[in-house]
Amino acid sequence: MNRQLSSRCVGIDILRVIAMLSVIVLHTIYSFTVRTDFFLTKAWFVFEPLSAIARSSLALFFMISGFLVVHKNRTVTENLKITFQRIVIPFIFFSLLASFFFLFKTGKSISTSIDPMYIFGNISKFPENWLWFLEVLFVLYLLNPLWQRIFSDKSKRAEARYIVLFFFIFTSFIILIKFILYSPFLLNRFTIWIGYLCCYLYGALVKNKWNENKSRYFYISLFFLGLIMQMTGAYFCILAEKNGGSLQFAGYFIDDIAIPPLLMAIGLFNIFINVKNINVINKKISLIIQQGIQTLAILSYGIYLIHEFISQSITDMLGFNVDSVHINIYLFNCLLFAITLFGSAIITFIIARIPKLRSIIGNTS
Repeated sequence: MNRQLSSRCVGIDILRVIAMLSVIVLHTIYSFTVRTDFFLTKAWFVFEPLSAIARSSLALFFMISGFLVVHKNRTVTENLKITFQRIVIPFIFFSLLASFFFLFKTGKSISTSIDPMYIFGNISKFPENWLWFLEVLFVLYLLNPLWQRIFSDKSKRAEARYIVLFFFIFTSFIILIKFILYSPFLLNRFTIWIGYLCCYLYGALVKNKWNENKSRYFYISLFFLGLIMQMTGAYFCILAEKNGGSLQFAGYFIDDIAIPPLLMAIGLFNIFINVKNINVINKKISLIIQQGIQTLAILSYGIYLIHEFISQSITDMLGFNVDSVHINIYLFNCLLFAITLFGSAIITFIIARIPKLRSIIGNTS
């Protein structure tokens, strides 16, 4: 086990776990923090920072993906095979599962289950559908041969940095325009992958160590700047809603590639990416923690795919929600988060150990 641990990048494992936990926060605790009836309560001040940090999860996910994938020198055929195994198979399976899940949840006629338009209807709702991140990743993966040509050539270091900078500026600008003009079509089903391209390529840039070499304190400051901006924006948006009004710009602060989440994601990515080992109290405890992080990191992709089925089953189908369960609000949020996390992890762990089934969670080994 020690040899297996030493061969892994501890920093990237930590980041994978942070991104995965943050996504679960978005689908559990976040729904509590945006409610006006809990606004400015003690519990809101406890959970709002977690929700704010969680907004960086998708940008972080794509940075991690670029870091892990772009540098691999695959042929076009190998890239297509990996794309099919890692993205297409899980996408088809979970699209079907989502359709049947919502059919059962809504109580629609069983005849609906054989209607292809219903089964694959979620696909047409991109980027609002459940598995939109797989569709974005699909396009980014398909273009990997292009990214490889850029990031495998040391002489193209300057060009690579300019490309990443350009797409960061493009993403920041287009999201601002989207909400200033209130034009959601600017990043629609055909173009939203471009918005996350900056994150994906930034991961590749960091992998090659072609990014600016800033101090750890710089990235910590960048993270807290994004966090303060995110919480400030959320505060004024909920305050306006609570007072019976609304802010046209409110949606900006729940967009995953607005400036505050991007700043937090860049900060977190650079804070943890160079972590080589974990040292707390003593070596035995450090090893246990590192093994736990590695296990969650390995399971993270499956947890992404499964966790929302768990959370919605608990809240909508079993009725375990904040309005119907009269328990301490801290306990409720912690329970919902924990059950969603460990339920998803256990199911992913079981699937990963069934050879003929593990492909549905993108497990190719």
